[in-house]
Amino acid sequence: MVLYNAGTQGLIASLPYIINGFLIVITARGFRPRETLKRPVIVNDGVIHANKTPGSPTTLVKLIVMRRPKTEREVVRDILLLFLITSLAALILLAFII
Repeated sequence: MVLYNAGTQGLIASLPYIINGFLIVITARGFRPRETLKRPVIVNDGVIHANKTPGSPTTLVKLIVMRRPKTEREVVRDILLLFLITSLAALILLAFII
């Protein structure tokens, strides 16, 4: 990114990581040890469910399974799709700059 002066594009491509970290820090009310936090998701029989109890932090995976429980394969597919969309947006921005 530094060699090609593409810092903005790298930031856009990594937005899912940034949003996930921001959500965890905000909903956990600061930096706290993992042991003191409740699990954001619950896995039953290979299906991931959102933990809706108060005090569980919000994460990207929890947001993905909030409406409907999903398998791990579906969650990974959705996260990859999200990264694909942000990476394409970064490439389009790079094309307009050049």
